[in-house]
Amino acid sequence: MEERRIAWLAGVMDGEGTITICRLQGMVYFSYRPIVQIVNTNLAMLLESQTIFEFMTGRKPMIRSKSFGSIPKLSHWKDSFQIQIVKQQDVKLICQALVPYLITKKLQAELVIKFVEIRESVVRTGRLKLRGGQCRPSGTKEEALWLGCKALNRDSSNETVSVETIRQTLLASSDDMGRSGDITKTPELSRNRIAAQL
Repeated sequence: MEERRIAWLAGVMDGEGTITICRLQGMVYFSYRPIVQIVNTNLAMLLESQTIFEFMTGRKPMIRSKSFGSIPKLSHWKDSFQIQIVKQQDVKLICQALVPYLITKKLQAELVIKFVEIRESVVRTGRLKLRGGQCRPSGTKEEALWLGCKALNRDSSNETVSVETIRQTLLASSDDMGRSGDITKTPELSRNRIAAQL
C-alpha cells in the first residue's frame, strides 16, 4: 500500500480517532482492552479508513451506525458512523504502522503497543493455557499503561501529565518484561502523573 495513504490515516487518527486502553468491570476483577476507533459523519472517509485497516490486518472491520445513547437525535444532526477495532493483534499492527506518522496520538499508540506486548508474553491461567486474553486479572504494568492512556486522552487544560515519565514505560524491550521491576503507581498519580520504575 502507498505510504501516503498510511500517512493520511495517521492524520485521520490524530484528528478524529481514538487510540486507548479501556477498563472493563468484570465479575471479580477489572480487565483491560486496547481499542482503535474512528467516529465521523463522513462515510467516504470511513470507507477509505476501512480499506487501509483491512490492508494492515487482513480483516475488514465493520462500519456501524453510531447511536447517541439516551440522547434523542435532533433533526439537524447528521448520521454518525464508527469503525472500532478491539482484537489485540490487529490493534498492535495498526499502531505499529501508524506510529511513524502520528503526532498528537503517537504516545498513546506506543503505550498500546507496549500493553499488547505484555499481554502476548503472559500465559493465561486456565485449562487451555492460551496466550494473551482480555478477560483475566491484570498486572501493575497493564494498569499503569491504562492510566497513562487515560491521562493523555483526557482534556488536561488544568491538569499536568508528565510525558517524559510516561515515555519511560516504553524503554523496556520485550525481553525485559520478565524482570521483577514493575511500573508502579506513585502518590503523584493524584495529579495525573505516571512514574516508571523499570
